[in-house]
Amino acid sequence: MASGVGTLYDRLLHDLEHSSKVKQEVVTGRRIGFYRLKSQLGAGNFAQVKLGLHLLTNEKVAVKIIDKTRLDDVATQLLSREISCMEKLCHQNLIKLFEVHESFTRLCLVMECAAEGNLQSRVEDNGPFPEPQAKAVFSQIAAGVAHMHASGVTHRDLKPENVFYVSSTQVKIGDFGFSTAVTDEALSTFCGSPVFAAPELLQEQSYMGPPVDMWALGATLYYMVTGNVPFPGSSVLQVKEKVLSGSYITPSRVGPLCQQLVAKLLRMEPSGRPSISATLQDPWLEGVTQRVTETPVVGDKADSEVVEQMMSLGVPVGGDFSGLLTEPRSPTAGTYRILLHQKLQQSSEPPPLPPIPPSPPQTTGTRRKSSVCIIL
Repeated sequence: MASGVGTLYDRLLHDLEHSSKVKQEVVTGRRIGFYRLKSQLGAGNFAQVKLGLHLLTNEKVAVKIIDKTRLDDVATQLLSREISCMEKLCHQNLIKLFEVHESFTRLCLVMECAAEGNLQSRVEDNGPFPEPQAKAVFSQIAAGVAHMHASGVTHRDLKPENVFYVSSTQVKIGDFGFSTAVTDEALSTFCGSPVFAAPELLQEQSYMGPPVDMWALGATLYYMVTGNVPFPGSSVLQVKEKVLSGSYITPSRVGPLCQQLVAKLLRMEPSGRPSISATLQDPWLEGVTQRVTETPVVGDKADSEVVEQMMSLGVPVGGDFSGLLTEPRSPTAGTYRILLHQKLQQSSEPPPLPPIPPSPPQTTGTRRKSSVCIIL
């Protein structure tokens, strides 16, 4: 190695420019900038997600690699919205965007890694959650939605599959591919999975984003406490018919306060659904949500401790720190965001999740029919 290459940042930069081994990693797709790529976490039609390691901070990340040559105009617009929406968000119950890498053929989103599976797999593996467990998880999901809505973002694809465990005690909402800004104008694009979609989506009506998220929250809560979706069907048409009928069956083991919250969220009329702030204050969540809504304040100025930590690594931060907060398309900003994330994680303690006991045996004659139109 050349003399004078002293700091970790200098050594990594030197290797990127001069090491034949590192250059080969870049060519074969095992290296992107300061990130070494490892196993594949998932794949879609035009994207794949890989586990990565940020070599400056030793932080594990998820890298979403998108093939730009396969994107049509609609997909390109959705991707642009996804990046824009994630840029606005910083909350302990939302997956964070750290950095964006772009070339002529691909776009890479470097995000917080959630390696402990998703809510759907937890329910499938363990059965319905007892209500204390459901409260602890649902309150974190709702807190994340509250931050989104307060930041002018609607998710439009909330479902258990998109709620990720980053540890045994913390969940985060991810996959912002259908997210968009909240405005006074109605939306028209169908988004998400039909079994978690609000009736106005299935009727192909224009709609407002936040009430659609609230319906999906209700369907997600129902799924957690019953192990099933409220409106099942083997086809989109069957699901649509059941949703528009406005009725579902709830096992009698689900407590009355939980049933009432589900019914409020699954009201047919969008304007009749509670806001996210009202949901966080629901009697079923009493004593739980205060702990999860207290999020660290990031502010609009760079954190001086994090900047000093970057300088100790040899990262050239310069005199203007505004880009660290507003521009994700640089390794300097990516390093800052990862270090800030590490700091906030250390200072933020999520509420403990009670252990999941064995699911109670299923019995006959314990289910009753409820109407989302009449249960208040």
